[in-house]
Amino acid sequence: MSVGATLAAALALAPSAQVSEPVELTHVAATNAGTYRVAWRSDPDPIPENEPFQLSVEIERSDGSGPVPDDLGLQVGAWMPRHQHGMLRRPLVRRLEDGRFSVEGLLLHMEGEWQLQFDLHHAGTIERAVFDVALLPAPARQALEGFEADEVARILAMSPLPPAPDDPTNAHDLDEAAAHLGRFLFFDTRLSGSGKVACATCHVPELDWTDGKPLADVGTPLARHTMSLWNAAYGRWFFWDGRADSLWAQALQPLEDPREHGSDRVSIARLFLDDPELRRAYTDAFGPLPDLSGAELPARGKPMPESPDDPLAVAWNALGATDREALERVFADVGKALAAFEREIVTGDSPFDAFVAGLRDGDPTRIDALSAPARRGLKLFLGKANCHACHGGPEFTDREFHDNRVPPRPELPADRGRLRGRALVLEDVFNGLGPFSDGVDRDSREKLERAAPSGTARSEFKTPTLRNVARTAPYMHQGQLATLQDVVDFYSDAIPPPVLHAERVLYRLNLSAEEKSDLVAFLESLSSPALAPELMHPPPTPWVP
Repeated sequence: MSVGATLAAALALAPSAQVSEPVELTHVAATNAGTYRVAWRSDPDPIPENEPFQLSVEIERSDGSGPVPDDLGLQVGAWMPRHQHGMLRRPLVRRLEDGRFSVEGLLLHMEGEWQLQFDLHHAGTIERAVFDVALLPAPARQALEGFEADEVARILAMSPLPPAPDDPTNAHDLDEAAAHLGRFLFFDTRLSGSGKVACATCHVPELDWTDGKPLADVGTPLARHTMSLWNAAYGRWFFWDGRADSLWAQALQPLEDPREHGSDRVSIARLFLDDPELRRAYTDAFGPLPDLSGAELPARGKPMPESPDDPLAVAWNALGATDREALERVFADVGKALAAFEREIVTGDSPFDAFVAGLRDGDPTRIDALSAPARRGLKLFLGKANCHACHGGPEFTDREFHDNRVPPRPELPADRGRLRGRALVLEDVFNGLGPFSDGVDRDSREKLERAAPSGTARSEFKTPTLRNVARTAPYMHQGQLATLQDVVDFYSDAIPPPVLHAERVLYRLNLSAEEKSDLVAFLESLSSPALAPELMHPPPTPWVP
């Protein structure tokens, strides 16, 4: 298949419902309501620029339950989302038989990214199937010689990185005062029990917001590797096991973990109550601190349901319910300020992004930003190596969980991964459905209410982004693999076979030495510049001057 016509979405069909092989309709997708499956091919193929073409179309029921209605109507149009205009012709649709149609008289009059839109009408309802089609400039077609149409579609979908999504559970995630306070707190060791640990202790800006260690360690070793904060705000789940569902809820847990900051929510609230500069910064971002002048606050305290006799738990439980809620509100706002800052830790344009921009505008200089070995590695990434199955899209992650089959460190206890993480996120008082969430959209609610039962997720861990991956060694959830070359070698030569009931996305690749080198070259092309210097250091004051 040539690069001229590209497929943006392909439906995985059940064997009983696949289009028969002789039809050779290679572009397939479901309608938005899922009732029908639309398949087509063009004549000529690929679709030409500014020349008429026609389509052969076949429509079937997605569930294979029988033929489509005889009175099913079809309309076909084309649209350019970037230019906000459509095709300047009305095509002629002819019904054939058995759900087949011919569409004549289409013409895409300029190069660029188009959408073919198939509208199916029946019984007063309309369903739409959409396909992306790219008419690329000549330099882009030359650069992508040898790539299949679906691979080109994936390449165009992998760049640019869009803005980070808003967090409906954090009303302050785009607030300048909150982000400024969060940057100050990120480097503030007073948020730790020892007065020596800050967020930046493990998420070192100069080390690409990680620590370069196999396992996190600020005095007491942890059992997992420190994840980089690059593009953390794009996440759906947080931590390797997904035990937090927002960036602000994630920021809170290390503060009270005795192996990390070793602090507690009473101590942190008291810090804001006692420090005039923090009080001012908090007021600027969140409004006045709660009035706790009449409360007999202990020096320290936090809930510890599993250890109710611990002095911290005893002190916490001695507080009145109203005072506990006020302290937790301050604690939650600390997390929201940290999240507002961390959402600014976003990767910039990489050589790969320049390459994709060049594909779109035909600029040979931009296209040449991706070396020949990296292009071959990109072909492997999308094809033989199948890396895109888990590391797809502009974030280079599916934001979910997989069993990567890297053997765990034998000296560490068994890590239950997502199996335990799902239970923990549902129990978290700071999750998106809890009393400290600022709002809940449909996605925020459904991801918690419809999370898969934990019994299906043993040994699964979050898929990290591959942006800046060449600078965030070591790799995997326990830092088991020291270099990027080690990662490629593992998946090529050393990955063990799946055990009973394990997912089977991954198989031994058996790459040649040249293929391994090319794949590493592509992964290195995802590196982008460091953040602006002012974001890599604390501001002089916690409040915006």
